[in-house]
Amino acid sequence: MTKNKIDLIFLNEEIKAIFNEICEQYNAPTSNYFLNILLIDNNNINFDSETVILDSMAFSKLNHNRIFADKNLFLIQSDTTAPQYLSEDVASLELINLPINVMNFLNKVLNFLDQKNFFIKNIKNYKKFRYSFQLKTIYNKENFLYLTDKENEIFKVLIDHKSKPLDKKTLLSKVWNYSEGIDTHTLETHIYTMRYKIEKSLQLVNLILHQDDGYFINKDLL
Repeated sequence: MTKNKIDLIFLNEEIKAIFNEICEQYNAPTSNYFLNILLIDNNNINFDSETVILDSMAFSKLNHNRIFADKNLFLIQSDTTAPQYLSEDVASLELINLPINVMNFLNKVLNFLDQKNFFIKNIKNYKKFRYSFQLKTIYNKENFLYLTDKENEIFKVLIDHKSKPLDKKTLLSKVWNYSEGIDTHTLETHIYTMRYKIEKSLQLVNLILHQDDGYFINKDLL
């Protein structure tokens, strides 16, 4: 199995020393993961891994470079007050407060990656975009869009039905199971919002189309 590289970036010497001790275990030939401790050189750093573990000192120093936008980020911080620089837009972010059990923490990270790798295998590829029901994400080369739970269910039903129109009654049945208080206006609002978000975030115009007989996915984009 191909190794998954995890980059570690620490300015806190105590944290760095702890992780240094366990790198050999995870860098063994039988491991599916490779832990790579990086050094910050003149406030800049280059890395190509999708997953990064770092302390708040390192993140604060590197934040102005905006290098974390597409990373899975695990941020170890020394207190429970999240600093303002956490407004940085990252793919996923989890805050870890000290003190931590390092081995338990690493196992948590590895379990997260194993789960994500499983989800990635189930990503559906289309002409103009990719879609993951498990990750609730539509994305292309330029950007990605996270869907709400209901948006994700609606989109999956439409994708699974390919380019054949689905009437509002059928969509309501499949997504809401005719829950009390749910009407066609609720469905229309969700789809209107999805269309707006998809066009704004992904520049995909007319991905979801509508005719008299229902909603469907534009076959030219599939």
